[in-house]
Amino acid sequence: MRAVLTLAFLLGGCAPSDPDARLSGPSTQDLLRLWATAAPQSIVAADQAGIAAASAAAEAASTTRISALPRSRRIEISALPWLRASPEGAMFLASGLPRALARGAPAESCPAAAASLSLPAPSTRSDAAASALGACLDQLARRGAAETCGCRLVAADEALLAPLSEFGYAPVVSALVIGAGPPRRLVAEALHPVGRAELVILRDALDEVAHLVLLDEEAELVFTAAPDIHYVGVREPFGYRRGRLAERLRLKSPDGEDLTVLLGVEARDAER
Repeated sequence: MRAVLTLAFLLGGCAPSDPDARLSGPSTQDLLRLWATAAPQSIVAADQAGIAAASAAAEAASTTRISALPRSRRIEISALPWLRASPEGAMFLASGLPRALARGAPAESCPAAAASLSLPAPSTRSDAAASALGACLDQLARRGAAETCGCRLVAADEALLAPLSEFGYAPVVSALVIGAGPPRRLVAEALHPVGRAELVILRDALDEVAHLVLLDEEAELVFTAAPDIHYVGVREPFGYRRGRLAERLRLKSPDGEDLTVLLGVEARDAER
């Protein structure tokens, strides 16, 4: 398990959230706007061989061209929660131009997303698209996704390249913790990401139960009642459900105790 997981945990991202921060209103970034069109072009790379053609299409899909299309409009980032709340979306928004963002296609069964890498810095929109698509396809391969999965560009520079419905995000989803005792049904609340790490609080009806850090293919969990015992292990994502990855976490404590956590899992995932 990478030490960066514990480091992210100690940064305070999983500390009890500040209720005042939730009432502070939209940030300056939230009020920035991206261009959206009523019928965005679908730019998909089915595999690594398809990246060149998809990147060329991204180069042609300039912000200037999209803004000139009929029924195009500017959308505040505050209305695009997946960009604000997911690590990949946050990295995209924090990047300078040119930039790109890709997600598995279809997202429901292809669990991957990636923003273009900042190093080496892309010099063109095509380079940024190739970076994001390549990283997304690599993630699909690592996660053992179906051969039918590809990656779609969902945003480039200041333009959205997917329907607005693709940018939804559920801040709270179901959670089920399965260990030595009876299974515990909880809810999983996502906090603001820290870098590439997703920070999650597991709660019951009364209080916080545990903190989670999700990073790449790995996960770390600490129960609030036993903060010195860290469960670490791997993520097994199924696909996106309302902007969140539905996944199984297979974790183990230092003394070998097994723990399974299901996040956002629905009936369609039961047989996986």
